[in-house]
This record gives sequence, C-alpha cells and structure tokens, in this order.
Amino acid sequence: ARATRVLAVLHYRERHRKSTEIKILTLTEVEAVLGHCHSVEERRVVALLAFAGIRPDAESGEIARLDWEAVWAREIYIAPGVSKTGSDRHIEISPRLRELLDGHPASGPVLPAGWRRAWQRIRKASGIAGEQDILRHSFASHYLAATDEARAKAAMGHTAGSSTIFRHYRRAVTQ
Repeated sequence: ARATRVLAVLHYRERHRKSTEIKILTLTEVEAVLGHCHSVEERRVVALLAFAGIRPDAESGEIARLDWEAVWAREIYIAPGVSKTGSDRHIEISPRLRELLDGHPASGPVLPAGWRRAWQRIRKASGIAGEQDILRHSFASHYLAATDEARAKAAMGHTAGSSTIFRHYRRAVTQ
C-alpha cells in the first residue's frame, strides 16, 4: 500500500484540462494545409472542412456521412441523417470553395479511400496534429467576421439560443 502511494506521488501528472482557448488559422495557414494534400480528392475534403465547417471525424463525423450529391452549385445540404444534431442545414459555397471543389464527382462518398491515414499525414505536415477541429473553428471565426451571428449559427448547425458562437468564436475574431 505504501509503495502504491509513493509511486502515485512520484508519477503525479496534472490532469489534462480542456482549453477554453479556440485556435484559428489564418487564410494563409489554411492554404498551407491545402498545400500538404497529395491528391485532388484530399484537397476537396480539406476544402470542405476549412471553408464549409463540416464536422471532421472520419468515422462518425459529418464528413464521413456526406455524399457528393449533397454538394450543389451554391450550397451544401447537410441532411438530418448526416448532421450530428439530427437537423438539416444549408452552407453557402464561397467562391474559393467552389474553385477547390470544381470537377467533383456527381455522387458517391466524399471521403476518398485511406482518408484517415491521409488526414493524419496532412495534419502532421501542417503542424496542426494536436489541434482538435481547428479547421471547423477557423471556418466559424472567419464566417462570423464576414457575416453575422445568425448566419454563422445556421452554417455551423448551432441552435438559435446557443451561446457557443458568442463565447468562443466572437472572441477569436476580435483577437
């Protein structure tokens, strides 16, 4: 029992606490992330993450359930079955996103084969490997700066009464 206590003291580490600070990338940094993609398919997926704020988890996130049929000329339709919250939303396609998505397939899954490994490689090469959802956070911050809170909430899939945009992303934009 004493040895357990002694070892507990010797191997003590502070608990990892989730940071309240939201890190966002500049547009130049987002372009650098795109530059680490090895194929057009990878660039398209990273573009959706960075310029549409799609939830990124490769197994259970929206990007894993998204089909190219939902990517229209002017907007992306996130259906209730794709959305994390179970509600649908429409995300407007910016001119830069349209340029990056040009020539995408008419249908089929958005994620290319081997995406999980490719995404790890891209994140490591870009220096964002330790950052969770950094492209989504960057999208939210930049979209909020370019539009208004109601449109940012709608694009992100947040409810009208949610304070997430106000608490996190507005602060990041003003910094």
